[in-house]
Amino acid sequence: MKNTTPLLSIIIPLFNTEKYIGECLDSLEGLMGIDYEVILVDDGSTDNSFEIAQDYARKNKNIRLISQENKGLGYTRNHALKISRGTYISFLDSDDKINPATYKEMISKMISESSDISIGLIKKFDSNNNTFPSRVNKILKMSDKSVKDISKSPDLIFDTIACNKIFKKSFWLKHKLSFLEDRFYEDIFVITKSLIKASSISIVHKEMYYWRSRTDKKNKSITQRRLEIQNIADRTHSLRLVVEMLEENNCKKLHSAFFQKFLSHDLPLYSYHLATASKEYQDFFWNQYISLLELSPRNEYRKLSLEVVFYSKVWKSQNYDLYTQVLKRLRRRPSNRYFRRVYMQIIYIYKSPKSFWTFLNGSLLISSKN
Repeated sequence: MKNTTPLLSIIIPLFNTEKYIGECLDSLEGLMGIDYEVILVDDGSTDNSFEIAQDYARKNKNIRLISQENKGLGYTRNHALKISRGTYISFLDSDDKINPATYKEMISKMISESSDISIGLIKKFDSNNNTFPSRVNKILKMSDKSVKDISKSPDLIFDTIACNKIFKKSFWLKHKLSFLEDRFYEDIFVITKSLIKASSISIVHKEMYYWRSRTDKKNKSITQRRLEIQNIADRTHSLRLVVEMLEENNCKKLHSAFFQKFLSHDLPLYSYHLATASKEYQDFFWNQYISLLELSPRNEYRKLSLEVVFYSKVWKSQNYDLYTQVLKRLRRRPSNRYFRRVYMQIIYIYKSPKSFWTFLNGSLLISSKN
């Protein structure tokens, strides 16, 4: 390992991804030509992930392999960042891959524009190499390629993913940014905060991150664990922290954009599961999400929280005459796309999950993973 300061530090937490870590590390080969280091932290893997990583570390002197007891993704990223030496930092999950060419372009743009953050596009793929777009791409393509004030591009708050971004390390340290520890969705709060604090954000309209959609039954990803109550609890905890931060910083435009994201993205992530979930899960879901809606800054959102309660009771009662009344109310509502999306989700998903997905496919449903 060189003693000079590398241009880029890539932080990769590793936990039980023996099937994927090879592809992940192979994708870094195209970075040759820039000075980089990989901080690969095995977080107490119980499979052969560490042994595979050792083989790669022997062959690639840019890889710093560290082993620790299981501490979780948030702690691992924070610890790796403390020992990183790069001018710029990025985060890569050990089951995903990168596009080295776009990585280089993003760093080049950060240097020329003196940016604190650079953001690239995402391509999702599955085990059969089928690919599908990320909701983030549509938002990024509509944004300016250089953003000086996020309040003028509030839709960027929809992108709370860590791995499609490169950060200036001095910026990260200056604002004392850190991932939440011992929780799922550790990146929602810190990434939102980073977007607010950044004085300049560069956006590259090219794919830089390849996000794997996993189907593992034994070693499930966070996305696959949405039927766990802890999953809901951790996500809503992160969302509450974001609301508090936006209020403290008097970010009115972002506050509105946040609740649009909540209604069109965060709520639907779990509502699909309600039809088959336990009563404990259903009650916890509604308590958590209604309490979040009640924090909304505008009267119409507060009113919507009451509507959500009403619809949930409709579903629980299985009263289809009441469904008819709800449908009539829906037709009289203003044509606000976010409100209409939520109304439709709540009505159709409980009546028939299959017809719900058919109904929302493409035009109304925002495809999501985070």
